[in-house]
Amino acid sequence: MSSSPSVVVMLISSTVACMGFARLLNIKGVQVIYSGVGAFLALAIQLFLLRAMGSNFTSTLIASMFIQAYAEWMARLHRAPATIFLISSIMALIPGYRLYMMMYGAARGNAKLAADNAIICLATVLAIALGFIAMGIVNRYVRYVIQYVKWVRHRHVRQQRAKRIRIIRSRREQNRYDWDVDTGTGIREDDQDDDRETNPDVE
Repeated sequence: MSSSPSVVVMLISSTVACMGFARLLNIKGVQVIYSGVGAFLALAIQLFLLRAMGSNFTSTLIASMFIQAYAEWMARLHRAPATIFLISSIMALIPGYRLYMMMYGAARGNAKLAADNAIICLATVLAIALGFIAMGIVNRYVRYVIQYVKWVRHRHVRQQRAKRIRIIRSRREQNRYDWDVDTGTGIREDDQDDDRETNPDVE
């Protein structure tokens, strides 16, 4: 019989533990539930990829990228700092079992057991850090692209508005002229008013 817990037990226990850790961080209300949801999904992604790919580093990397994106989304949805969702959800990926086995091997004098688990712990922590950095860069460039698209759209609207204003002004300037049919010349309305003042006979 295997000593490792089942997937269901790991998911449930990690979710409850992360929700409890969120309470320790003074996270209140529905944000505690969303922190637990993030931990549940992150651990589920890691376990699924670990069984599909067999790589602890890659599965943890992708799961940490998901947590970073999830925390950013929750922060915008709840108008709260992304850190509260990030820290409480990432606890599900911390290799607690490997840390315990590393310390157990060191205490028992089993250098091989301690070294093997230490390497796995370091690889997991490195994967988490790289996942945060990678998704942070992606989020920043996505925001830049969105801002650029908005700027181009607003610029196009301003250009169209300025074009319409120029057309309206040009039409107004054209309407200010009364064309003389006999001479074929344009006489401005202001000039006609001046002629009427100087020569009353001019209609």
